[in-house]
Amino acid sequence: MVIGSKLILAVFLYALNKLIRAKLKVLCTRVPLAASLSQQQLVIMKVYLSLFVPLIIKAALLETYIFALLN
Repeated sequence: MVIGSKLILAVFLYALNKLIRAKLKVLCTRVPLAASLSQQQLVIMKVYLSLFVPLIIKAALLETYIFALLN
């Protein structure tokens, strides 16, 4: 579960990385870009808070309570 939540975060950070690289390319070529950096950061924070944090909490609870009962 922890690995899955980290993979979700990695996907959105990859999207942010692509946007940053596109912004740097725009600075060099003067081609307009549709998405803004602040909009993309807002989307990533929403996904982080709605998907990543609950998965980490569930994994911590599983590790603490379920696996402790098995030992």
